[in-house]
Amino acid sequence: MASAIKKKKYTGPTTNPEIFSQRVVLTDGSTITLRTTSPKSQLKLTKDTRNHPLWNPTLGNLMSDDVDHLQRFSKFSDLEGIETLSDSVSADAEADLQELKRYADEILKKNQESKTKN
Repeated sequence: MASAIKKKKYTGPTTNPEIFSQRVVLTDGSTITLRTTSPKSQLKLTKDTRNHPLWNPTLGNLMSDDVDHLQRFSKFSDLEGIETLSDSVSADAEADLQELKRYADEILKKNQESKTKN
């Protein structure tokens, strides 16, 4: 009796999804066109690799959006040893910038020394 039941072989979907062209507007105004299954014709980004603090940690002026979101937690900043995220990020960015300046000065100094030796 079990041999009388035939199993159908799975062949997968019979149609491909419809593909649309989508224009993506980046934060600096430049645009790219993508092929996607989303029917939206245009997508405007508010954060991308050009203005996101994780991609550009030295951009301190872009942290103002995050500071606005963290203002509701300002009551915790009165506690000892607690600093706001914007303060720690801007301090880290400033320290990184100073380190980069020192490194660039060392390279310039070495280049000048090698030119004077030649």
